[in-house]
Amino acid sequence: MHFAPDIDQPRLKTLFRYWVEKRGGVVMPSPGSIDLAELPVEVRRHCVLYRVEKDQPDTPRGLRFRVLAAGDEVIDRYGPAIEGRTVDEILHGHHADVVIRTLESVVRDRVVHFYRTVVALAGGGAVLHTKLLLPLGIGDTEVMAVLGGLCRGEPPAEGTLENNYHSRFAALDVIEDRPEDFR
Repeated sequence: MHFAPDIDQPRLKTLFRYWVEKRGGVVMPSPGSIDLAELPVEVRRHCVLYRVEKDQPDTPRGLRFRVLAAGDEVIDRYGPAIEGRTVDEILHGHHADVVIRTLESVVRDRVVHFYRTVVALAGGGAVLHTKLLLPLGIGDTEVMAVLGGLCRGEPPAEGTLENNYHSRFAALDVIEDRPEDFR
């Protein structure tokens, strides 16, 4: 299965291509193989790197996600003190729950996850959030980190099928994308 055609956001498609290249012949690249400085600036600005912290008894499912690195757009959105903090320290309420559950799914199910959601703004209007979450691990079994891309944009026109939520994910062992597919 080729996953790249499902990613319609150009920056996130570039991030996916980078992940595929780093993956090489294994199911997922290792966290140590990822260097955000290798990405074009316009992509790097939208990236976030999470470390998976397991065996956390004070969390519902024993996982916590610590931000190791964040691009300028992510820092502008969530504040300059984002690095080193966990998702549950940065986000609150429903937003935190959605992000944490999605990250947990990437770890538990070993999947790549791409999704779009339209967020209604309190003052009126809406904004489109598009996210790509890519697992990183040691060997082919255990996810140790997650590489994410977060982009904002104009929402689709009202009345279209895509005007609220779209989610697509694929198990690591069925993704057939190779670096040459992007040339």
